This record gives sequence, structure tokens and C-alpha cells, in this order.
Amino acid sequence: MKTSRTAAIVLGAVALGSIGFIGCGSSDTPATTAAATAESGNAGQQLTAEEYVSAADAVCKEATTKLEALTQPSDPAELKAYVAETATLSASVAEALTTLVPPADLETAHKALVEAAFNQTEFINQVAAEVPDPATDADVTAAVEKLTSADAEALEAESKAAAAELGLAECGKDAAGADSAE
Repeated sequence: MKTSRTAAIVLGAVALGSIGFIGCGSSDTPATTAAATAESGNAGQQLTAEEYVSAADAVCKEATTKLEALTQPSDPAELKAYVAETATLSASVAEALTTLVPPADLETAHKALVEAAFNQTEFINQVAAEVPDPATDADVTAAVEKLTSADAEALEAESKAAAAELGLAECGKDAAGADSAE
């Protein structure tokens, strides 16, 4: 059974890396600026470039904190729940990003970032749907192969490119402990 544990642990790092575009560095912001904007009654108003970058990076920081708090699978039976939790987190990031209204000059790149976030969420949901419950060693191997496929790498590259174009300092970094394929 050592092989299945090793594969499950590898899956944890791969799953973290598969949504690496939402990974963040070390910001001390406890709540997203997007949420603060909504609470102050300014939701839906166009942000300045500085406000947008701050808000998007805060969304990423919050997501990374939650991502790193997930208990990585140590047994194939925990695989489906872990991938589903990762997909749920990815969906929440995509939704949070849609609430941001960037300045006009960042709108195209913002749309690309949001689209990439939804594409990654859909991809992770597909992986979760393919994992039987309970999973076996072979299921872990299949999930790892899918999460390290050229399709997964292309989705991650698309997300990171959009984050870089927007000048986001926090979004686009791999979460702590994630193995980067780059």
C-alpha cells in the first residue's frame, strides 16, 4: 500500500499546482478587497488599476489560505473528496473575480483571467467526476495523469499569462508545497 500513499500525496501536490494560478504569496489581508467593496456599497463600480490589483490579489490570497488548509489525501479513498474540494475552491475564486470591475484598459486581460478560472474549475470538476468513490490505486494514477496532462498545463499557462498581463503580484504563484511543472 506504500505505492498508493505515495501516489495520493503526489496527487495533493499536483492538485494544488493544477490551480496554481490562484496561488498567492504572503499578504496579511484577511478579507478580500472585493468583499470589502461590496460591503461598502461600491460593488459593481469600476475600480482603479491599483484597487483592481489589490482586490484580485486579495482573492488569490484568501484562496491559497483555504487551499493550503485542505487535508491532502493519504489514502485513495480520500481522493474524490479532495479533488471535489479543490474544484469548489476554484469555483469560488472564479466567482469572486467576476465581481471585480477593472479599469477599461485591464478589461480584456480581466476577462481572460476569469475565463481561465472557469475553464480550470470545469477541468477539475471533470477529474472529480471521473474518480469513483472509493478510489483505487489505479484511480489515483489516472487522476494524476490527467492533472499533469498537456491540457492541465495549458490551462495553468493561460491563467498565469492573464495574471501576469494584469500585473498581479499574488495571483499566478504556485501554492506552497505545489510542484511546478515549469
